[in-house]
Amino acid sequence: MRERPINILLGILAICVLGDLFIAKDVGGAEFMVSMGVLWGLVMRTLSDEPQPLVLGVLGITLSAFAIARDHELIDRNSEFWWITFIFAAFLYALWEKIWNWF
Repeated sequence: MRERPINILLGILAICVLGDLFIAKDVGGAEFMVSMGVLWGLVMRTLSDEPQPLVLGVLGITLSAFAIARDHELIDRNSEFWWITFIFAAFLYALWEKIWNWF
């Protein structure tokens, strides 16, 4: 059996995001969809048979922090900067292997 510490980290982050969905008050609409998208991405990477690279662990931490901070209104929901940063991080998280193999 291979060691998969990043997969375990991503699983812990998925549990944190899921717990945050139960704890956060008035999460609806876009915030709920963002949190569910992050949760689904973390779960899919956690259940992968291959060990995940360290970069995906850092991006998973970033996406989880964005989702949790948005749910608790620590980040301005109408700020274009945070939306662009979040979409860029989600793009990197989703397509990391293709970007890495491209170079």
